Amino acid sequence: MQKTATLSLLLALSGCGSNPVIEYREVKVPVHTPCVDGWPEVPAWETATLEDQSTLPVVADAYMIELEQRKNYEKRLADIIKGCITDE
Repeated sequence: MQKTATLSLLLALSGCGSNPVIEYREVKVPVHTPCVDGWPEVPAWETATLEDQSTLPVVADAYMIELEQRKNYEKRLADIIKGCITDE
């Protein structure tokens, strides 16, 4: 009985003498981060300032200006969306 107790004590203490194995692993965890800090401000559209009695040349000019405004605004939105899309 005493031999068994001594052997058990030696086996238990032998585990304390060895160094633990520390292993570092890189783990990739997806973390949600917002890709946009804010949206561009919507411009004041040129046709919003037209009066009911505006002449045809004035209306045509306003629509041409607004077309350029919308193209620029859409380009800014597309650039923001492209920045949010990743190919992973």
